[in-house]
Formats: sequence, structure tokens, C-alpha cells
Amino acid sequence: SDLVEKSRKLRVSLEDLKIQEIHQYQQLNERYQTFWNDFCTWDQNRQRIYELKSNHKAIRYEKRWNQLRRDLTNSRGTWNENEEMIYFKLKLSETRNRMRIKLKRHYGDVSLLENASKKNDEADTPKQLEDPEENELDNLLRASAYINPKQQQSSDDIDEGEGEEEPEEPEEPEVLEQIVVKKRDEEFKYTTSCILVKETKNTECKFDLTDRYIYITNEDNTVYKTIGINSIRNIYQRRYMQCHRSFEIFTVIGKSYFLAFDSIKESVRAMKKIASLRPTRLETIWFGSPRRLVRKKNLTEMWRKRDISNFEYLMELNTIAGRGYNDLSQYPVFPWILTDYTSEEIDLEDPSIYRDLSKPVGAL
Repeated sequence: SDLVEKSRKLRVSLEDLKIQEIHQYQQLNERYQTFWNDFCTWDQNRQRIYELKSNHKAIRYEKRWNQLRRDLTNSRGTWNENEEMIYFKLKLSETRNRMRIKLKRHYGDVSLLENASKKNDEADTPKQLEDPEENELDNLLRASAYINPKQQQSSDDIDEGEGEEEPEEPEEPEVLEQIVVKKRDEEFKYTTSCILVKETKNTECKFDLTDRYIYITNEDNTVYKTIGINSIRNIYQRRYMQCHRSFEIFTVIGKSYFLAFDSIKESVRAMKKIASLRPTRLETIWFGSPRRLVRKKNLTEMWRKRDISNFEYLMELNTIAGRGYNDLSQYPVFPWILTDYTSEEIDLEDPSIYRDLSKPVGAL
């Protein structure tokens, strides 16, 4: 009986040891799986940042070389091409009062401008002022810029990184990507899908957030827009398709970006991720009631004291209410005050020249 009891205890102790070994193995396996998943995530983020930064760098060089080529071939340049017609377009940069007051040279397709103005004959005016395939100087400059041939975007639609200076261009192309990685070691923070809303089109993109930049990439995985974190001045929540699932970013150089997400939760999470990076020039980040923001900024009192003009007051109200230039369905509006637009002179003291503000425009 003693031997039986001892054998039973020994068997129980062996089973306990076996169970402990199984538990230890499971714990080690779980730790290994966690470590491996973390490592795979880190490696994917590292490769993603490496790809974004290399793409961003190439786009910046392409834009600089295009600018150099245009400076050399314009009407006052060394290699003047004797262009018959020069077109300009409104620059999208805004002042602090959200005024677009600057023009810039239009290098794209001018056929729409010709049809709209009806001033030139289609046979006499070229549809495009520059042809990279036929311009020998253009080909020479592009060949020395180390540009990826897969990138087919126009440089006019690509913004440079804002708010920070880039390192100088290296002499050897093979060490370009290594220098980028050493100089700018970024940390991946957040990624999701989004829609970049513009005046004429909406583009489905990917939103990649690092501790230095916001990369907006298109379907071809090419950097479409780049926003420097330290260049962000204001972020306001916006409505898209009658739903508060978007926000608009305003930068210190006067550019704005309207980003729409799949849900309200995604947009708020992206805003909080940006706010957690503490941009150095951030003034306002708001995703609450517009009326509360108006009271918080004390705009009405400033307008009454004439600290700000009528235009500044109305544009600030439009911005806070969610109106801007990027979404044409929410374009800024101004009140219609006067009723007499035919007389050469009007008397501002005459109440009959003012519209009845108790009724909407459609009821007049």
C-alpha cells in the first residue's frame, strides 16, 4: 500500500510539473508572439516612413527643378521660349483674413481658359504651354533630378513640406535615401483612410501621421500632399455629406486642407493624435459647437469696438460655421444688405435702400 501511495504521489507531482511546463511554454509562446507582432508592426512602420520620406524628397526635387527650368525659360529668362500667350491663375494661399490676393503662372492645360475667355483661336493658341517630351532643356533637367519614373503627378498639385527646412541636396544619388533617414528619423503615429476635398474634385487618399509630417498619399501610394506638424495654425471640425466626420487644417503659410473620414470617431481620433504632438504654432483646435467658439473668441465684442473690420468679422464667422473655399457646397456667404444697385449715388441715411433683414432672401 505504501508503494502504491508513493507511486500515486509521484504521478501527481509529475502531472503538476507537466502542467507547469505547459503553462510556462504557453506564456513564453504568448510573449514571443507579442514580441513578433510588435516587431512586424515596427518594421512595417519603418518601411512605410522610409517610402514616404523618399517619395516626398523626390517630389520636392522635381518641383525645384521645374521651378528652375521655368525661371530659365520664361519671358525674361536666359533661354526664352518666346511663348505667344501667358496665363495666370489665382494662388490658393490665403491671408489671415482668408483673402486670396495673389496670382501665379498657369502652366497646365489652358484649353478651358481659352473656351471661357473666347479671346483666342484654338488653332493658334497651344493647349499646353510646356511639353516635357519636346523640350530638350526640360529633358536635361529632369534627367539630373533623380526622379522616380512612376511618379506622374504634376508639380503644381504637390505641396512642399511646410514649417521645416530640408537638408542640402547630396551630390551622389545612391546615398540620397540614407541621408534622409539619418537626418529625419520620424516616428509613425497613426494611419487611416480619408478623402481630400477640393474645389473641383474629391480624392480618396491615405492619412499617415508621423511626429513631423502629415502625409496624404493617393491610390498609387504617391505622396500627394505633405503638411508639416509645426506649420499647423488652426484645426476646425467640419461637415461632409451632412455629417461631422471631417476637419479642416489651416497652416501658417496660408494653405488649407479639408479632410473627410469614414466616421466621426475616426476624425476625432485623428484630431486628438495631431493635438497630442503639440504643434508649436497651433492656435486653435476645435470640434465643438461653433456658437461656443464665437463666444470664446469674443468676436462680436471686438467687432462692436471696431477692433476688426466687417470683412474680418464675417469671414471669421464663415470659418467657424464651417464654410470655406475647399467645399463648394459650403462656400463663404455674405449678407445682402442693400436694395438699390442702379443709382449712381445712394444715401446711407435713407432706410429704404436697406433690405428687410427679418425675411430670408428667398422670401423677398
